[in-house]
Amino acid sequence: MVAYARAEAKYRNLGGGGGGSGSDLASVAAAAEATRKEAEAAAMEVMQLLQRKRKRHEGGRTQEMEQDSMLGPEGEPSTPPLTESAEAADVISPRDADANVLRAWRARCPQLRALWAEAARVTAWQGVTFGEAGGSDAGRVVRINLMCQGLTGDLPAELGRLTALTSLHLHGNMLTSVPAALGGLTALKSLDLSGNQLTSVPAVLGGLTALKSLDLQANKLTNAPVEWEKGGALEMSGCAIIW
Repeated sequence: MVAYARAEAKYRNLGGGGGGSGSDLASVAAAAEATRKEAEAAAMEVMQLLQRKRKRHEGGRTQEMEQDSMLGPEGEPSTPPLTESAEAADVISPRDADANVLRAWRARCPQLRALWAEAARVTAWQGVTFGEAGGSDAGRVVRINLMCQGLTGDLPAELGRLTALTSLHLHGNMLTSVPAALGGLTALKSLDLSGNQLTSVPAVLGGLTALKSLDLQANKLTNAPVEWEKGGALEMSGCAIIW
């Protein structure tokens, strides 16, 4: 009705009036239809404009919520969970793990602190041999020879982590104890603990099947594990035992 009234007013302004012929009424109807379409188009534009504004508002709110979720309880950026790559970055390589074992030994042994300079590279420390590049044990500790260095007290259990170690020679020191963790040295072929102050040795060392030479003479041992006795499991595996 509003569109029809506007069309009629428009028709009168153009000079129409009077009784109104059929053609006049048709003109009014056409004008009304055109006005209605214009109104619908305008209404559609308004609706689209409102929808765009609502979407922008909702999008901005979503972004704020995402930013809030990244903040801790005090408004500080929260730490994201570890990803696979971050976890991988925390994994220590075997060669670095070996170096850490040597550093730990140095930290607790005054004689090694004097022998191994902290500023020097671990690979340059006296008495330690590392695997050659290109080999399966490249960069790992394969031999330790610290004979007659005045080492005292207990050997650290961390030495049992040197799984590439093939030779451990500690003759002529003042060691009083050997950890059972050395039973983890599965690649060990030669073990020389002679000339120390050991009163016992862990029986688990009898399980070192790669061992070919074991020297325990000149200690304070009163007996040896049954595995080490003549004809025992260790000797039967081909290991020469001196004690």
